[in-house]
Amino acid sequence: KENKKYNDLAVNLNLDNLENIGYIELNNKLQQMHDADYRSIAQRDLQECALAYLLNNYKTVMIFSGSIIENILIDKISATGVAHITLNNGKQRKIIDAELFELISHFNNDPNLSDSMINHLMEIARIYRNIVHPANEIKKDYHISKVNADLCWSTLQIIINTLY
Repeated sequence: KENKKYNDLAVNLNLDNLENIGYIELNNKLQQMHDADYRSIAQRDLQECALAYLLNNYKTVMIFSGSIIENILIDKISATGVAHITLNNGKQRKIIDAELFELISHFNNDPNLSDSMINHLMEIARIYRNIVHPANEIKKDYHISKVNADLCWSTLQIIINTLY
């Protein structure tokens, strides 16, 4: 019975399903990333995230989506020659040391991103930031669910398709 459950999941792991969820197109778009190291990490993480999505590993999808978004934002900001961002309190922080929500705040002034894009980014940041710590699932009653994994995957697709 247990074996059947895993066999049923394994059936989902094929090129057709990867293409159906948009993985192939997203991976190709990540080729446009400026920095080779960030690109390599993003493509590796995207592959793991896509496989987790097909295997219904919801928490993995949620965490990896946020990590990939953070990677993309660092690459995009760095590619403009900006090495530091100004935080809401006026202090400067190196891009490489910035938190995800700080990177998102920096993008608030980018004319290429719409208000709805920022809302998606903020939601993914909130989910990513909070579920990476296991105690938050209990203390704050955060839910690891297909709905939230779908939100994270869809948001990741929107961000990659918008920025590349």
